[in-house]
Amino acid sequence: MLLTDCLTKLKKSNRPIFLGYSGGVDSEFLFDCLIKHGITFTAIHIHHGLQVQADHWQQHCRTQCSANNIAFITSNVKLNPNGKGIEDAARQARIEFFIQCMNQTNQTCTLILAHHQDDQLETFFLRLMRGASLQGLSAMQDEAEFYGHKVARPLLEMSKQSIIEQSAHLNWVEDPTNQESKYDRNFLRNQVLPLLKQRWPHANESIEASIKHIQSANAFETAYFINQVQHLTDNSKGLRLSKDCENPAKTLYFWLTQTLNLQANQKLINELLNLTQAKQLHLAKVIYQSKQFIFDGEYLRFIESTQPPSTISNIQFNYPITWNEFTIEFKLNEQLQQTGLKANLDIHQFRIDSRPTNQKLSIFGRHQRRDLKRLLQEIDLPWTTKQNLPYIFYGQELIAIGHFFIVNEYASEKGSAGIEIICN
Repeated sequence: MLLTDCLTKLKKSNRPIFLGYSGGVDSEFLFDCLIKHGITFTAIHIHHGLQVQADHWQQHCRTQCSANNIAFITSNVKLNPNGKGIEDAARQARIEFFIQCMNQTNQTCTLILAHHQDDQLETFFLRLMRGASLQGLSAMQDEAEFYGHKVARPLLEMSKQSIIEQSAHLNWVEDPTNQESKYDRNFLRNQVLPLLKQRWPHANESIEASIKHIQSANAFETAYFINQVQHLTDNSKGLRLSKDCENPAKTLYFWLTQTLNLQANQKLINELLNLTQAKQLHLAKVIYQSKQFIFDGEYLRFIESTQPPSTISNIQFNYPITWNEFTIEFKLNEQLQQTGLKANLDIHQFRIDSRPTNQKLSIFGRHQRRDLKRLLQEIDLPWTTKQNLPYIFYGQELIAIGHFFIVNEYASEKGSAGIEIICN
């Protein structure tokens, strides 16, 4: 049985254990199970401030923990619906506080939640009505990763009725809004699922079996696309969406969630798909949560910060300058050891800036003008390092890219007098 197996694992675990504790019958039953099995844990209660009884529920949980010598953490949260509804806002507030509590231990923790079989069915139908993917229709897992921690749901195979029957000796609180069908989950709980069970008495078990089939299919699909993403990703985590890539949207989803550890939604995926079709590459970017994606013509790239370093001017000879991970210095040299800049250039008109829009340049030692993007492909550096190269300008004219490329008009060849560019 799932509950017994989970309690046995928790008893042997060395990780800090936290229980999401509302004081309702489900979490009260699980609270009692953990105590009876001698499992040390911390109970977390979130006061959402949505009900007049919320203070009473909070006090009930505090009293229960005090009476049983259980560590107790609680927080009065302020909800921000942000256009997604109060249910979603409350859920997000819980998740954020759970993560905050666990992160403070500086260890990998296990969070125990009291979701049961009826909750699983409700989740399945809610996601079905939203047109969810295989992953969404897999509903809740009995064990899963949770923002760097673990989450376990020991009651997932138990019905609500079974929990109530085994909790007769317990004292719990009731949320009267559970009877209000204006919320989607309550509508399913109070009207849809009872009707299904009236027609098909074993609906719970049948739907649960179907969910397990979906979970198996999802696990297979997940493994397939993670493998595909690994083959399409370079050392800098850039993703190459080739023309023969199977299901680009799904591939993008797993790149975002598995490789970059970002949350993905359909809007972002659609924007990235459009990004890969961009014709003007210097405009090919998508801003997402203060970060940005760019497309370089072959790979999609994720850049941690959209804030480039400030332009550096007031440059002097023999004075090292820090630009991202590079150190740059300009020296007058009577006999250059490699190609440099002309000696008669006014150092006070030099400035260092970030990459300009794409353009063609006449590079010293080349017979033809070269596209900036193609020049960068020749530099043997990690892609992320290439994004931080120092671009040297003389007034408004780009005259050099670090010491790698020097524009012909401003170049002084090896052995001649000139300005040496030292770039490490």
